[in-house]
Amino acid sequence: MVPASQGLAVDTNGNLTNAGVLSVNSRTGAVTLTATDVGLPTDLLSGPSGTVASKYLPSSITGGLSYKGNWDANANSPVLANGGVAGGTAQANGSYYVVSVAGSTSIDGISTWAVGDLALVSNNVWTRIANSGSNVTSVNGKTGTVTLTATDITGFATVATSGSYNDLTNKPVPYSLPIATTSALGGVILTSTAQTAGNLSSGKLATVAVTGSYNDLLNLPTSPDVARLPVNIQGNPNVINEVFYMFTDNCQFGQNFVGAKANAVLISGTTATVRIMKYPASTPNTGTQVGTLNIDTVNGNSFTSVQSTTTFAPGDQFSYQFATTNISLITITLRGTWL
Repeated sequence: MVPASQGLAVDTNGNLTNAGVLSVNSRTGAVTLTATDVGLPTDLLSGPSGTVASKYLPSSITGGLSYKGNWDANANSPVLANGGVAGGTAQANGSYYVVSVAGSTSIDGISTWAVGDLALVSNNVWTRIANSGSNVTSVNGKTGTVTLTATDITGFATVATSGSYNDLTNKPVPYSLPIATTSALGGVILTSTAQTAGNLSSGKLATVAVTGSYNDLLNLPTSPDVARLPVNIQGNPNVINEVFYMFTDNCQFGQNFVGAKANAVLISGTTATVRIMKYPASTPNTGTQVGTLNIDTVNGNSFTSVQSTTTFAPGDQFSYQFATTNISLITITLRGTWL
């Protein structure tokens, strides 16, 4: 008797037949099939956690285009080759490079490449999508990832990059006394008669010679009056009380209190904070913070302001509030303009 497990059986007519599988792909015994046994690529399941690799999925699943970077079509860098290959690896459909340097590298029958063209993998070959002309191809003659500096942009005055007073134009000219002669000395007419400052004839001596006042000078240069507000505060042992000052004239400070200076001695730590407050004359008991002095004995002190300019009118007060209690001595000078 032949057991059925050997692949043999008897049909309804009594004939002996082969009822089981005798071989698979010319193999017998316990056969284990692989992808190549059924005509599938060996890397079909090379995706994450054994999933189907993205290059075998349709674009509706993978999400369409995939930017790979810039391509120099003159030097062929990175190296693109026939069959949608880049750097020796076949790229998934939808992968593309942007041409950064025009050239005539031939891949998949295409040898004309202009800056801004796309080299795109479609149906596993490279195709060209021509630049429409609306993209920026260079900035001041630079291509690729461009970082501009001040020297790349023309049209600025020299002072824009030097920051020097000497590079300003139309500076106010300081007043100079007339050149001394045998009959006049610095604007004073000389006579042979001895005179005192109090009884010189009119026109013989400038008014400023007697008053000594800046306001009596003639031909003063038109320049703003600089306001300097110095203060020195000693703690006992630390500074805690708010310090007030009242304005009698209009005064304005620039953004971040430009030109201001500060120095402090700290009891502990390396940083401290001082709030700069404004109390309007109309509401003298209600203050608003207009800036901050950040004390940093390691990296340097700095001022910040809430607005681009801070203006005080007559009757307004400003104060220093000490947000931290570790300051034992502080010196501050604000620099502004009398309006």
